[in-house]
Amino acid sequence: MKKFIFYLVIIITGNSMDIIAQGIQEDSLKLAKLFEELTDQSKSSSDDIKILSKTTRDGIHFRWAPVSPRVWQMGIDHGYTFERLGNDGNYEPVGEGVFRPWEKEKWMAYKAEEFKYVHIAAMCIYGDSEAEEGFVNQANELSRRHGFNLFAADLDKIAAAASGFSYVEKDTSFFNPTRYRIYVQNPVTGMSSDTSYFTAAYYGLDEFSAPQLEIVEEDSALKLQWGGGGYFLGSLDLVAYHIEKSTDGINFQRMLDQPFINALTELRQTSEFTSYIDSVDNGTEYYYRIIGIDPFGDLTTPSNVASGIAKDLTAPDQPFDLVVLGEEGGLMNLSWNWQDASLHGDIAGFDVYRSKDYDGPFEKVNDTLLAKNDMQLESKRPADPLGTYFLVEAIDLNGNRSRSLPKSFLVKDSTPPGVPTELRAEIDSNGVVLIEWTKPPDEDLLGYELFYSNGKDQPFVKQNVRVIKKEYFVDELSLATLTKERYYRLVAMDFNYNRSNYSDIVIVERPDTIAPEASIFESYNVTEEGIQFTWIASQSDDVVSIELMRKSPTIDWELVSDFDMNHQVYVDRNVEEAKLYEYKLVTKDDAQNYSESENTLLLEALKSYYIEDIEDVSLDLDGERLVLHWSYDQLSEYKFLVYKQDAEGDLVLIKMLSGKTSLALKYTEGNDNVYAVRAQAKDGRKSKMSKRVTL
Repeated sequence: MKKFIFYLVIIITGNSMDIIAQGIQEDSLKLAKLFEELTDQSKSSSDDIKILSKTTRDGIHFRWAPVSPRVWQMGIDHGYTFERLGNDGNYEPVGEGVFRPWEKEKWMAYKAEEFKYVHIAAMCIYGDSEAEEGFVNQANELSRRHGFNLFAADLDKIAAAASGFSYVEKDTSFFNPTRYRIYVQNPVTGMSSDTSYFTAAYYGLDEFSAPQLEIVEEDSALKLQWGGGGYFLGSLDLVAYHIEKSTDGINFQRMLDQPFINALTELRQTSEFTSYIDSVDNGTEYYYRIIGIDPFGDLTTPSNVASGIAKDLTAPDQPFDLVVLGEEGGLMNLSWNWQDASLHGDIAGFDVYRSKDYDGPFEKVNDTLLAKNDMQLESKRPADPLGTYFLVEAIDLNGNRSRSLPKSFLVKDSTPPGVPTELRAEIDSNGVVLIEWTKPPDEDLLGYELFYSNGKDQPFVKQNVRVIKKEYFVDELSLATLTKERYYRLVAMDFNYNRSNYSDIVIVERPDTIAPEASIFESYNVTEEGIQFTWIASQSDDVVSIELMRKSPTIDWELVSDFDMNHQVYVDRNVEEAKLYEYKLVTKDDAQNYSESENTLLLEALKSYYIEDIEDVSLDLDGERLVLHWSYDQLSEYKFLVYKQDAEGDLVLIKMLSGKTSLALKYTEGNDNVYAVRAQAKDGRKSKMSKRVTL
């Protein structure tokens, strides 16, 4: 049980115990059960009763608290059964065995004026119900009574004992850790709470550590802040605090009638850090200390004493209407306004500062603080030719300061600065341009203005930059344009906004990232010689080549040939009969950008009517017979037709052979022995007739 209480602001009314009535209505358990259903608190924790202990010279102090209104009401009706584990392994009663609230007569001895928290606890347990009709209203009242009862028990050990929430084990012989348990049970219905188990032993003196106090000095206030204190054996927090104050650091008085509670809210969900703000007069030292109240109702030792002095931290009004007037020789007169000093009695005076730049750093002009009614100054130091910025600072008696806005002063100058030289530029592949130049020798340069144009004869436009302070500029160009060149030039400008003449022009050529217009096929023709193409060349003026690409089922894209812009016809003779080929045109420009023809051509090479001719045909006499010879590749794939010339001179088929390259013939002397051979493929195509051979 890290916290017993609901943090509430309690206003105690009434001064008599006569208003304590006979108790809450008989159906209070029914209301508690309804409250659980409405708020979903039933069994929300593993323990219905939270318990802790500490040891003092008196013994072991136990404190417990029912977590829910239901268990709280059961404890009022039936008491809390508190038991210790004995040596025989069985639990035995501790003290009275069952702890319940005092009878009403025993409460009567404690009057509200002297024992207000005892009175609160009694009202919670025995007071008349003031809830409107309805289970919801009565359940809400039960929840409030439960919370107020726990609150009172946290702050007063008599209220805790009277509520049945505490017990002191005065036998200090329990040096070994001993197991305890506590629960509430209705002996009639058998209804009970969860049983809470706890281990305790007497091992000396426990004390909650005192808070460590710090003071933060603010304007008309002192902020007290401290850690929550805690149990030296664990992380238990103190439940409330007494805040004590002193003007001499010796005699302290409590500031509040009630203990100060570190309230937990949606915005503040931890008690590890506590703060309290005391409104005080500025300039006076005050001393403070904190005394904590632990969950057993005991006070800690006082904290360390911390002191602080509230200070005026409010800056004075800003000076305004600063005017700087120049005189002959560069001297300057400054004047300004400020609010009526009689209405702002803590003003001490003014300081004046100057700088070369608007943002400083500023150096002080005056040697001593200017009087609060002296709102003008003559600067003995001439203005800087590059320009001077002034500001005025108001200072109050507590050292708080506020500054006017800087005011510039420029020495009159009508002479323009020199012209920037050596203008140069580079561009990368992404269109980023670096432009650099050499500054002129003038000391009063404010900066530069850069101008650009997309054509040498076109008007120049100012770059969209107010003033360029450095001798370089980075520009970004779009590359998605047909405009190849960008022209730059610039002028120098001084602090009087005099401008130089234009510098020389530098030309930047954009990298070409635009592909050329594609060339397209115009026509094609498939012949026995090969495949012929004609095309229409790209109209882009930067084309350097047109490539004819080809691929087949077995070979990826390969270059057939490349051509210049004047070549628009080509015959691809390096093709195989009846084989499919796909063609495309690739057009390249001088920046190696390329485009491909939108459509490819898928064409089949022509299959010849004739197969390959027979070569090396010969006729020889071998004894009494003739032998006809020929040669041919892949003999097994072909048949060979042998012809003989007849009397009329015509060739007549005399023999068909398969896979042979010779034939023996009968020799007849005196007859014409003229022969020829022809090859025939499996698909029926034939070669042309070979030459005629004879002896």
